Amino acid sequence: MEEENKKELYICNFEREKEIGAYLMLTNTYAIVGRSSNDNFINTLREVLDIPIIETTIGGINTVGLLCAGNRHGCVVSDLCTDQELIHIKNSLPNEVALRKVSDKINTHGNNILCNDHNALINPFFENIKAVEETLKVKCYAMPLGKFDNVGSYGSMNSTGLLLHTEISKSELEELSELLNINVRPTTVNKGSNFIGSGMATNDYVCFISDKSTKVEITLVKSILNLKSTNIDKRVIIEEKLN
Repeated sequence: MEEENKKELYICNFEREKEIGAYLMLTNTYAIVGRSSNDNFINTLREVLDIPIIETTIGGINTVGLLCAGNRHGCVVSDLCTDQELIHIKNSLPNEVALRKVSDKINTHGNNILCNDHNALINPFFENIKAVEETLKVKCYAMPLGKFDNVGSYGSMNSTGLLLHTEISKSELEELSELLNINVRPTTVNKGSNFIGSGMATNDYVCFISDKSTKVEITLVKSILNLKSTNIDKRVIIEEKLN
């Protein structure tokens, strides 16, 4: 019952940016968030989440959600990650979570790996798939999402459901649902954007999505990801960027 009560969707922005998933990578056991000059967003995460929250940069930039991917078993980071950043992330992760810097010609791992605790979809042109499978302890399926190879940009997934861009066929949706054994639905976020992965961040218990998303989009996200309620206290949740 306690976990059921935690299943919530929060409407927020990162420094007025609607692409929350570009700045936040969320799993069931830890979160990695980009460094910010304003503490409002990170403070909101601390209020909402009961897991370690790792504030960092990767390669000196704060769009960490584009550069790493992870689940409760492990985390893979781009080879853009500096040694100092890697040590900081490693020291902040739960002890049981593996961390690996994975070198590949495709180095935006968050844009190109879409995973939950059980399976992963990966850009078919990603070469070092074995390293990802070993670290995340899941089977990686190298396949596009419709016409798009960068699967992490165009989808968001937890253990209940997978949300994808709208330019995908019914047969492909059915194939993915059978392959992953979860509900799969096309949608948009941020008033019609197909960049689902960068437009939101989710785990099995909570989701963060921009206030630019419509009520219809939010309702579908809640339904597929099995989220029970919405917290819309914008005085607390929405961050205003400091000048």
